[in-house]
Amino acid sequence: MNRISLICLLCLVLSAVSLAADRLPLTTALDRDEVILMPSEIGAISRLDNEEPDTLVYDDNGSSVYFSTLRNFYCYVKFTPPSDFQLRSIYLALADSVPSALPCTVWVCTPNGTRPGATLAMAVNTDVGEGSWFYDITLDDSVDFAGQQDFIVVIGKVPGWPAGWTPLIDGGTTVNRSYYTNANANRLTGTYNAITRDFRIRAGGSYASFVDLSVDECFNSVSGRGPAFFMEPGDTVQLKAKVTNTGNLPAPTYTLNWVIEDTTGQQYFTTSANGSALAIGASETLIAPTTYRIANAGKYVARCTVTVAGDAVADNNVAHLGMFVNHMPGWYMYDDNESDGQVNWSAGTVLGMSYMPVQHTAKIDSIAVATGSAGT
Repeated sequence: MNRISLICLLCLVLSAVSLAADRLPLTTALDRDEVILMPSEIGAISRLDNEEPDTLVYDDNGSSVYFSTLRNFYCYVKFTPPSDFQLRSIYLALADSVPSALPCTVWVCTPNGTRPGATLAMAVNTDVGEGSWFYDITLDDSVDFAGQQDFIVVIGKVPGWPAGWTPLIDGGTTVNRSYYTNANANRLTGTYNAITRDFRIRAGGSYASFVDLSVDECFNSVSGRGPAFFMEPGDTVQLKAKVTNTGNLPAPTYTLNWVIEDTTGQQYFTTSANGSALAIGASETLIAPTTYRIANAGKYVARCTVTVAGDAVADNNVAHLGMFVNHMPGWYMYDDNESDGQVNWSAGTVLGMSYMPVQHTAKIDSIAVATGSAGT
């Protein structure tokens, strides 16, 4: 018998919203307790009025959330251009329940640890309207940065929802890019706290030429059945990966390396393949030349790394794929068995998770659900 574990993790910190795919404003009314479950994307940068040739983006361009309880704070995103970069515009995704009388001030600064350092440029946007929009703020004077030179874009003071505008946050994961202060903190001397998501703040301008390959996806085929997260001891894993030229120069031939390791970092398998030269924007999928038979139950991670001469951005060179190997009957589970999360769900929200059994026909005899509440 196959058992399924479903973990729903709730906390009262973030509320969810969604932005329209074909327009910059939201077409659905905002509600701080409402979750729009339909996948959607914010309007692309190319739809902004004053389009810049290049844009530094760390958010995942999908559905958004925002702080529902924090007021009067500052936040920023740290940017690291892959090559020399001239900054000319700041793009901000903001939500407001009413046309705000409070302006949004933007500072471009050097970093001082986790705090803002010297101010390099400043702009004020006084036209924050009702709804959720990407605002295009053009700097009076451009600012030049060398490749790999960090700079931060700070916005504030954020009045917070529902009294005024608030920045939107993506649903992805990025480490040490986005920070915020506690309520009523000083912009320069207050403590900035890291979040594992991204504020939807983007930097527009133009790059110098650079080479950059990224691993878009690492995936597998298990015992000829196709891609799978769940598998049993004895299954054979064929690893694959998709590589894209995200630079603005043609990329030379490159090397792709796969490693399978457990959660302690012990390696069980490694192999590599050579990729062809890629034109700007081109992609290709490589297949590992050898397979691996997983002998023991446990949690495993396949890590795929691309190496190319002159690569300007190291942050996108690695992709990971989780794999859960278990004897059946047993639990199917995606989570790490620790309850943590920061999303409000409105009454009546329906959640679901999909599972691909390793055996057919599968029988479900148990479902485990972990929940939390505010005590009401």
